[in-house]
Amino acid sequence: MTYDDALAAFHETNPEFTDYGTDRLSNHGPMAAHALHALGLESSIGAFTARYLTRLRPYEDDQGAIAFVEDYAAAIEREGWQPVLLRALEELVWGVSAGALHGVIRTTHAVRGLMEASTPIRRRELSHALSYWKARHVRLPGTVGAAPAIPLARFLRNVPLVVDRVDGLIIDRMLRVETLPAFANYLGSARLPASFEETTTLLTTFAAERICETADPRARFAYLHAFTGSSCLRILGALVPAGSLRRDLERSVVQAIAALDAVTRETTPTPWEGRVHSIDELRAHAADCDAPGYDHHIKIIEAVLREHAASPRPVLLRAASCLIS
Repeated sequence: MTYDDALAAFHETNPEFTDYGTDRLSNHGPMAAHALHALGLESSIGAFTARYLTRLRPYEDDQGAIAFVEDYAAAIEREGWQPVLLRALEELVWGVSAGALHGVIRTTHAVRGLMEASTPIRRRELSHALSYWKARHVRLPGTVGAAPAIPLARFLRNVPLVVDRVDGLIIDRMLRVETLPAFANYLGSARLPASFEETTTLLTTFAAERICETADPRARFAYLHAFTGSSCLRILGALVPAGSLRRDLERSVVQAIAALDAVTRETTPTPWEGRVHSIDELRAHAADCDAPGYDHHIKIIEAVLREHAASPRPVLLRAASCLIS
């Protein structure tokens, strides 16, 4: 089974599903299938797809998550995927947090597939991704960099904490920053680097460090999304012309990562002391579709190795090893 074959199968399913009594979980099938493809593990796509499909429900618009698929699909076929992507980013950019960042993450996987080959099913995947992002769009309070004073690396380490936290989905927890006026005020103090590439490096380094100093597996799981979500900036930023849209994309990603940290960070860091896996060991783990947490493991391993290739940092391999341990 190829990546394109997997997309065809996953397009027969809903972009959300219910598991372990929790609803509105994002369908990771298309994203993980692309991650396997990007890792050169095409031979694992069939087994992954067969297993993951058993968790999903049929394609239906029961909660509005596919309401815009056909509109985007028609526009892409009429105009091409790049103009539609840029126009969609203008509309969606301040909703990076949508679906716990899965709107932007799925869109980025779809875009990477199209950059390699613009096949009909890959263009269709972009319409699914953008539709999901738009359907779950949510804007968090505050504007990053309104009164820049604190360099981004230091800013990320001192985000105000939400004390009155809630259980539930990651996005539900992130929305608790609306109850903390200090969060929106603090966002304004962030001073972004000169380039989106440096911003991406700082964000992914921060997410990896948080993974490695967090004891609660549930909190580590949240920071996994901080890593995969912030890694999207390096891809999308390169496709967006320099100017206000690219800068807004940077600000929105920073806002999402800061919000996730505000509702996730533990008050006392607990360093992870496990063994760091080699790149070959991480790839072998991604190929094993029987491993617990296989869908998220595939995605984080691919994102870590991609970021490590762009800007080598030992903490990235450490974070991936921590998450799959």
